[in-house]
Amino acid sequence: AVSLVDSINILVVQAFFALASGGTVVCSHYLGCKNKKSAKEAARQLVFITLLLSVIIAGVCLVFNQQLLHLIFGKVEKDVMAGAKQYFFYSVLSYPFIALYNDGSCILRAQNDSRFPMQISIASNFLNAFLDVIFVWVFHWGVAGAAIATLLSRVAEFVVCLICALRSRVIPLDWRALARPGGEMLRRFVKYSSPVLVNELFWGLGNSLLTVILGHTVISVEFLAANAVMGNLNRLFLVVCFGLGAATAVMVGKAIGEGQSR
Repeated sequence: AVSLVDSINILVVQAFFALASGGTVVCSHYLGCKNKKSAKEAARQLVFITLLLSVIIAGVCLVFNQQLLHLIFGKVEKDVMAGAKQYFFYSVLSYPFIALYNDGSCILRAQNDSRFPMQISIASNFLNAFLDVIFVWVFHWGVAGAAIATLLSRVAEFVVCLICALRSRVIPLDWRALARPGGEMLRRFVKYSSPVLVNELFWGLGNSLLTVILGHTVISVEFLAANAVMGNLNRLFLVVCFGLGAATAVMVGKAIGEGQSR
């Protein structure tokens, strides 16, 4: 059940990551130019777009959760589908928190502060594992317990990132400015972010389609279980590649902003 829903979650999170990566490049470029005003506008665009997108996606998934799961994983056994519905419901609630945390961590990296987002992620993962043990093994909440543990850990990392954004002096969070996204910066943001978004969406869609195909096979449970094990190992190595890419994007964006073309 968790493997089924994660194939959808990965696609959604990949879209948020792509938007945040595009925003990081724009923010780091302006910070390299010593243009803090434009960097603030770029960060504002990033938060505005991802917040709007995450709320829309979460709303659609909450309203049509059963239809989506049955459409994608039609031949899965009823017990597995029941667990997938539980896990999917709580996972969807975490989408806005994941999206905004990605924005906050990428904006911090654009400010050359990569250590603090790393510490938040490590603490969040330990919290997630601890809550998994409590909810799944102690309270016996099963799949729902695992989903609630993930949701609470995502909320916790978002709250920490929000406090950091409120105290930031480089790119402070301006609540009033979020209602005024601005047309010129929006066009510039879309120009640099849309190629990354399309690339990541197609990559995530390709990975998710494998789970969809397996879900429609006759012995889908066995195939999905095997794919879940190998999928976790595969994503573990891919995280290293994505981390290197995100770090390089910040360095290149800042170097171009400083005029270091070589």
